[in-house]
Amino acid sequence: MRVTALLKRLDSGRILLLWNRPYPEGEAGFPFVGGDGLWSATPVSNFRAELSMSFSEDECATWSPPVVIARSDDPTRRPEVCYPYAFEPTPGQLWITAHRWDLRMCLREDDFVAAD
Repeated sequence: MRVTALLKRLDSGRILLLWNRPYPEGEAGFPFVGGDGLWSATPVSNFRAELSMSFSEDECATWSPPVVIARSDDPTRRPEVCYPYAFEPTPGQLWITAHRWDLRMCLREDDFVAAD
């Protein structure tokens, strides 16, 4: 499986995970590609049309349920929302970007996790 992901420790102590799940939300699979020894050694999911977010409060032992925060379903735009990056300019404020889709968004950590 090919994964583009980001782990970031937040000011709250939580760890943020941004990543592309291997198949669309609500689905149990996605067609594999590769395995030809050129693009990849084994067949893999290359699904990158959704960017998901989860949080861990116990050093990555468990994670909150994933939330899709960006979805590319417009065939006129680049279909991949991947290579995420997050910046926390002030505690709890998350600036999130994704390179391949020109995504720029600002989210609040408290909107996705229970307040301490």
